[in-house]
Amino acid sequence: MELTWQHRFLLRDRAQFDTDQQLFEDLEAIQALLARMQAEDYFRRDLPVDVSTLSRSLWIITRYWMDHLRELEGRVEVSRADQERGLQHHLALLLPYLTVAARRLFENAVARLDEARAEPGPSASD
Repeated sequence: MELTWQHRFLLRDRAQFDTDQQLFEDLEAIQALLARMQAEDYFRRDLPVDVSTLSRSLWIITRYWMDHLRELEGRVEVSRADQERGLQHHLALLLPYLTVAARRLFENAVARLDEARAEPGPSASD
């Protein structure tokens, strides 16, 4: 999402550039990931999941979250909190479909990501 924000002018003006193929590739990558998750039994058996619809919904959030921030919330710069909110939208769609074990894996991955972000980087004296 941070890259989307930094390069939002390219997405806004994509009609002038040949980036449509990348958009399709991004959607296909999400579909492939969800199909792999389904094959590895990460999804609950008692709740039918339409991988195509779920992948498109996740892609839409990825693609348009920054537009939402700019257009509806008046953001000029995106903050870490804005990115976290975007991640929460992804998780709100995905987590209900996951098994308990898969949900724990995702929550642990998010926690590790949060820890990595909180670690101080090298200082100027290093």
